[in-house]
Amino acid sequence: MPGDGKWIAVHDVRRVDGVPVTDGEDLRKLLEAGEVTPVARRVAERNAKFNVGSVRRNFNEPTLPLLLLGAERRRGVSFDRGGVRREADRTIATLTFRERERPTLVMTERGQPVYARGEIALDAETGTIRHTRFTLRDGDVEVELLTDYVLEQRLDLWVPSRFTERYDALADRRRREQILCESTYTNYRRFDVRGRIK
Repeated sequence: MPGDGKWIAVHDVRRVDGVPVTDGEDLRKLLEAGEVTPVARRVAERNAKFNVGSVRRNFNEPTLPLLLLGAERRRGVSFDRGGVRREADRTIATLTFRERERPTLVMTERGQPVYARGEIALDAETGTIRHTRFTLRDGDVEVELLTDYVLEQRLDLWVPSRFTERYDALADRRRREQILCESTYTNYRRFDVRGRIK
């Protein structure tokens, strides 16, 4: 987002069940409009518009746990070393994490903190992220977000390849709702811009 050096993932849904989406809102104009905070809120609301099931959420992003590694968040998170294993010719270490201070990555609709736990599996030599697990519990709702990363040869970058979401919630007094979503990501591309001063 311009102005604050932060980023936000944007869902640009084109079709739902094979039917074109015509919501009338130009995404590019939305991203260029107004002050950053209201625009970010509108983008988050737009991202959640086509979620499956009744659990309201706007934090379902494959790279969300990586925000905990940023300098502004690291102090509010406890990290511990978990297991270490060999994978092919690499040593993969697992860091477990637990949010312990506000502001948390995820908050309720009323602005209350929801503390996350999880793990980050990474290459012990390079720090390359291989897998993340991000869990939350908010009242009767349990959340688990899993992301697998692969090396994209064309870009020479590790990128999300599969994102699995699981939500277990009490739908009413007699029935639980379980929502399972799996997204796969392919065809990563790099966009270059060139300019010339005259």
